[in-house]
Amino acid sequence: MKTKIIASLKSHLESRLEELNSELRSLQESLAEDTKSSAGDKFETSREMTQQEINKIEAQTELCLKNLSELAKLKNAETDGVIRQGALVQTNMGFYFLAFAHGKLSIDDQTVFVLSLESPVGALMNGLSAGDKFAFNMREFNVLAVFFRSLKPQQGIVALSENTARNPQCIGLFRMVISGRRQR
Repeated sequence: MKTKIIASLKSHLESRLEELNSELRSLQESLAEDTKSSAGDKFETSREMTQQEINKIEAQTELCLKNLSELAKLKNAETDGVIRQGALVQTNMGFYFLAFAHGKLSIDDQTVFVLSLESPVGALMNGLSAGDKFAFNMREFNVLAVFFRSLKPQQGIVALSENTARNPQCIGLFRMVISGRRQR
């Protein structure tokens, strides 16, 4: 599942970069085609507004590139079962992927919240392990599992809380998540 999340995020970021580059080219062409008219103040205001839009798009492009770079690092992130950057976490409230602020993502009919460690929920999860609990907005979250890659490539490892490890329904779900498919 983590591989699918990363692939989906990469695809989204790459298409967003294409959109931003297209907008940037259009604005730069518009700026170059503007000729000074007799209404000087109007012209200067228009050029300044266009330049501000260019600056916004350049900042968004920089953020997309930073997120793509971060995503490449997270692909093979290794951990010891402690929640940190790159972890896929299952709680009683759903799945969370700790990477960067992105929001809700749907993978195989499963909702995953992609958030940064600096977000309120990410900051509360940071450093926890399977079996730990935390509260947010008067709701209690139970960390059921932390999915991560082991030191050996191709081998997926899951840390489960004791209660979760004894629950046959949870074990079936974890097997399904690890194999990357959803049973019907």
